[in-house]
Amino acid sequence: MQALGLASGYTHAFSVAALNSALRTGPVMIGIEWLNSMLDPKSEGRIPLDATSGVAGGHELELTKYDAATGEYWVPNSWNTSWGDKGWAYLTTADLTWLLSQQGDVTVPSLTSSPTPTPAAPAAPTGAQVAAAVRSTLTGLGVTMALMPGATFIGPTRNKRVDGIVEVRGLVLHIQQGTEQGSDAWFKNPASQASSHFLNPKTGGLRQLVDTKDRAWAEADGNAHWISIENEGYAGDKLTASQLENAAQLLAWLHKTYSVPLEPTDDPNGKGLGRHGMGGAAWGGHTGCPGDPVKAQRPAIIARTEQILGIDQKPHVSLAHVVYASQHDPAAAQGHTTHSAEVLIVERALHAEGLLSAQYVDGSWGTKTITAYARWQRSAAGGGFTGTAADGVPGETSLKLPAARHGFTVTD
Repeated sequence: MQALGLASGYTHAFSVAALNSALRTGPVMIGIEWLNSMLDPKSEGRIPLDATSGVAGGHELELTKYDAATGEYWVPNSWNTSWGDKGWAYLTTADLTWLLSQQGDVTVPSLTSSPTPTPAAPAAPTGAQVAAAVRSTLTGLGVTMALMPGATFIGPTRNKRVDGIVEVRGLVLHIQQGTEQGSDAWFKNPASQASSHFLNPKTGGLRQLVDTKDRAWAEADGNAHWISIENEGYAGDKLTASQLENAAQLLAWLHKTYSVPLEPTDDPNGKGLGRHGMGGAAWGGHTGCPGDPVKAQRPAIIARTEQILGIDQKPHVSLAHVVYASQHDPAAAQGHTTHSAEVLIVERALHAEGLLSAQYVDGSWGTKTITAYARWQRSAAGGGFTGTAADGVPGETSLKLPAARHGFTVTD
């Protein structure tokens, strides 16, 4: 129709409310699953829907009229008049609502009154402009979309479950095992029964195929809880600088939008930045996806995400914790530690200052650390303290001085 000048374009929608709005201006096309029970309409025209009868395939059909009194949506059959009621049949509102929820979509042509000349090609819109236009159009039809700002929307695809996300636990990294172009075509092919929320090419911006409120078909049992990103390339490839930046921008948006933790996870029931292989057989058995090089890049993705969000990346040391450790570790058994992670940060700073031997950088504020810290307190760099103020027990000032020199933050 568009090639003939009969339609200026098409709009896709996914709800009965949007369908009703479109029917006010003319017939529309819908794409739905065709169940075995629907193959033989009743003589009075009803298409029977039995969700347990199994899927016979996908079907595109024309809806031409709606009876508001009965809630019936009527479709014609172009083959012969022996089908249904003299070649016509109908779906009930309830049945059509269910079918649209099962990866169905509505295609609405924007009809023109007559063929028009082909205009000069306009400048190509940016990804952000396309996403904004799609969001604006669908919002006008009563459809809310969850699109990432800045990503180029390349949907829709029928390979999804509308409103199927139960909870966003995190982001799952995949590898396409192919090219961006091939993956795009595959995920839009109903026969593939596969899709991903986002596609990440080796160069260029992030591309969004599936709304993040909808369930993409990427991780089998994990689909209801995870957002997926398919990275162009093959197992064994590392993410390019562009891909790493795109992944970090996406993780930052998911953190702000869905409170996704900024931490790696290998637990399919956990939260954070995961990988396809962590789901094992329940997630399709792709245990090698996305490959060790990409798996190893997760800390770099998270670090870049923290930069994007302006999060303080310096380690924190609680003054109260290290004071407690300095008062309890020396009298305890050899090797005893208290708040060892924070003690280690201070001990590394003392070692860097040449005050503590490497063998005593062990996370225990023992007598060697007491002595080293007292030397720090007496030094000019450490504040030049004397007497009981240089007893090896940290004070606020003496602790903030090495923090400034060695990159950690002191908290209460």
